[in-house]
Amino acid sequence: MNKVQILREEKNLTQSELAEKSGLSLRTIQRIEAGNIPKGFTLKSLAKALETEPEILFQNENQNSEISRAKIINISSLSFLLLPFGNIIIPAILTYRTKNKQTKALGVCRT
Repeated sequence: MNKVQILREEKNLTQSELAEKSGLSLRTIQRIEAGNIPKGFTLKSLAKALETEPEILFQNENQNSEISRAKIINISSLSFLLLPFGNIIIPAILTYRTKNKQTKALGVCRT
């Protein structure tokens, strides 16, 4: 269930009612709730109809998990308090094991 569907149901609107209120087609609403990400006019119309900001409708959940992963890597550098050289070994392992290139780039120190 995505944010659009949650907000629509909170306002007790059907997909047809949301389509009419936003000026979009029913098929467009169905596509958005199925996972398509709207842009431009469609996003603004939808946000206005749901009485919210466009940024709130489609916050990137993967981005939040990437930031969390980067935070864990950074915090793990404190492991030297318990394990000698832990501040180097543990962050290096976590950085190496991440699949996201951007997170990996954040954890790599370049000289």
